[in-house]
Amino acid sequence: MPAIRDIYDPNDGQRDNVWQRTVYTTLRARLELEDDIPAEPKEFASRLQDRNEKRASALAFLATYGWVIGELRAEATDEELNAQLGRASKSKHAELYEKVLDWAEREHKEISAWRVYRTVKGLSASALTTCDDPAIERYWPGEREQETGDLPNGFPTDRLSWTGGAVELTRPSVLPVPPKPGGLTEPPYSEAAARFPEFFVHSHEGTTTEEKAQIRRDNEHRLRFYQAVRYLLKRDFGFADLPATTIEFVQWARVDDRTGAITPLNAARCIGIVGSLLARNLTDPLLGRPVNTRWADDLLTKDERHLPIRIAKRFADGVVAAVQEYTSRAGLYTEAQKLLVREGFRLNGHQPQSPLQQRAI
Repeated sequence: MPAIRDIYDPNDGQRDNVWQRTVYTTLRARLELEDDIPAEPKEFASRLQDRNEKRASALAFLATYGWVIGELRAEATDEELNAQLGRASKSKHAELYEKVLDWAEREHKEISAWRVYRTVKGLSASALTTCDDPAIERYWPGEREQETGDLPNGFPTDRLSWTGGAVELTRPSVLPVPPKPGGLTEPPYSEAAARFPEFFVHSHEGTTTEEKAQIRRDNEHRLRFYQAVRYLLKRDFGFADLPATTIEFVQWARVDDRTGAITPLNAARCIGIVGSLLARNLTDPLLGRPVNTRWADDLLTKDERHLPIRIAKRFADGVVAAVQEYTSRAGLYTEAQKLLVREGFRLNGHQPQSPLQQRAI
């Protein structure tokens, strides 16, 4: 049987399938299927070929994996996951998965868990009394949908991270490391990160659970904004050295509190451009639209990790205008940055790491 693309992709060696492995191993553990499901994602397709009792568990796991990705379920509880697993194990659905997989293999289709799930979902919701090949083909997602839909190349629009017993959707970012139960996925506190609150904000001791959740959502929004800006700056204006994430950016940018100088040069330039966008209220690459909506002139691309980026044309035009504004007034931007840094140092005395509000520049 061919590989299941969003579980293990043999042609994706550069990334070593880290994203798939994270989702696969975490879901396998949460569903307590260590005895029935191989530890290595690349072995999963072979398990589907085994004609024994473990094949049924593999089909149910495939169905649940596809449900998580295909429905982009946020905060799915263990009870919901197990309910989906049980539903997929019932004979009717198990037979559907068998037939869809057999058909996809015969037709040499590119198989992914979300495609199989979407097909079975369509068949289940239809009024068809028989599940024959034409019916399966009717509900199998087309190649165009794969290229331009919400799940290009078998990956979800947003990646998945796993926090405290719930599945949560987050923006494309550094590939997730499963955190401790109930913990907030963020790096240790650093003064560098505290310096740029419009790129990243830390939670602090005493922050409530609700406040932490809001901080995380805000940081995810900042990350999606930054990655869209970064992509356009790299593609169109030669900003080759911009880090991939906001966390990496705030640790990369350096501020001299005495002189107010910001280095490297592209860090200072990016801060000025971001400030211009924020001042114009261009804070969302999709202009406030839900991430699963798309317009004909949207820019669809991927970052270096092959994670999707979608950008509205008006936002892209806004980035071009912000670059032009910064370039025409680069000296003024530089002096404004220095003034705000020095003023923050003067007001804070021996606490020079004062927040630098980009939109104030």
